[in-house]
Amino acid sequence: MEWWIGITSFAVPIVFFLVTLFAFALLLLYLYRKRHEEIETRKEIFNRLLDRYAQAREFIEFLRTPEGREFIELFAPRRKTLQDRLIAYIRNGVIFTLIGLGMIVFAYIEGDPDISFMVIIFLAIGIGYLFAAWTTYRIYRQSDQPSGASSVHASPLSSQSTERSE
Repeated sequence: MEWWIGITSFAVPIVFFLVTLFAFALLLLYLYRKRHEEIETRKEIFNRLLDRYAQAREFIEFLRTPEGREFIELFAPRRKTLQDRLIAYIRNGVIFTLIGLGMIVFAYIEGDPDISFMVIIFLAIGIGYLFAAWTTYRIYRQSDQPSGASSVHASPLSSQSTERSE
């Protein structure tokens, strides 16, 4: 019966890696197809719009109208807000930190000290992302307040304008 334990401790990480790799490949394929469909849809809409207008002058006049500007804004790439960046930093930090902590638990259960190098890498990346989120937020808070003046914030991450008290 002891031979089964040796095979299991060796096979579990390999199977886990292969399943994770397969899932990641499927995710990449899904994201590629989704992006490709978006591009094809945009291309079709622009082609129909160009067919609708016989001359470039008519098309330029349309773009100068409020409806034309709204149409262009629909397809313009959206800029990432501070909140989007902070959420991405925190998400990545939590994921990498949890992977590192999971590897610590795995190393403790299996008694495998060779995994410590990977644990350090994942924990360092995770903590680095969390530190980047904290630093970004601190810089935002400091740049939002003029020196010598206090400000009242509804929420520093909201898109509302800040009110300054004098």
